[in-house]
Amino acid sequence: MRAAAGEAGAPAGAVGVIEVGGLNALIAALAAARLDLPLVDGDLMGRAFPRLDQNVAALHGLPPHPLVLAGPCGDTVVVRDCSPRLAEPLLRANVLALGGAAALATHPVTAGRLAGIGVPGSVSACLGLGERFLAAVDGPGSSPERLAAALGGELLATGRAEEIIPRHGRSPGCVTLTDRRTGAVVRVDLLDEYLAVTVDGVTLAAVPQIIVAVDPNGRRSLRSDQLKAGLHLTLLRLPALYHWPDEAAPLVGPAAYGLDLDLGTAATAEGRQP
Repeated sequence: MRAAAGEAGAPAGAVGVIEVGGLNALIAALAAARLDLPLVDGDLMGRAFPRLDQNVAALHGLPPHPLVLAGPCGDTVVVRDCSPRLAEPLLRANVLALGGAAALATHPVTAGRLAGIGVPGSVSACLGLGERFLAAVDGPGSSPERLAAALGGELLATGRAEEIIPRHGRSPGCVTLTDRRTGAVVRVDLLDEYLAVTVDGVTLAAVPQIIVAVDPNGRRSLRSDQLKAGLHLTLLRLPALYHWPDEAAPLVGPAAYGLDLDLGTAATAEGRQP
């Protein structure tokens, strides 16, 4: 953060969140605490995406530079000029050189500009989501249907993982299960995030919609790399924190992951097409 502020030529007034899903949300909060700066109640994705250029700043043409990486031993890499297309390759190459782990600062932006393009209130929304989740799974009579209702989401399927095809690099893998309520065959396409849920050949949900998996027995959310054959899981679609415009489909939609899906039947929670 200090290196990024120095490159930007202005002191940092607050710490923003790149993505509100996953570890990056927590890292931003830790950075804000360490630097004694406010944490912006908002982010640049409204969920988690695997690539650095899949965010609203890139969608609006804001450059990612200065992009700063700091390794565990304090080694620092500064990229002064960088196109959105090259941000991810440069990030991965330098993280590898730094030993496989690094802290990242990118997309320096003014408060006024962020307010116009960002995802407002996403941090507080996720805190509220966590509170409702804990109350639902700890309450009496917990069920997949009640959990979906408590989170304001939609129950897509629940059953046991029967077959897992691992991802290959950036090519998605998938898991297949049988919905124990209906007997339908369910396929879940995935990378680091869940990309699509297709039931008996009909795609019910797909990125950029928010798809989550929950262990109905352990009552915990499941990352895609935690899925194993024989594991019971419940699939939910949660309300969107940000509605990506149609022109963002090549950036964040199924085609961005090489998935060819018929989305005509995949309605959003608001009744619109994704």
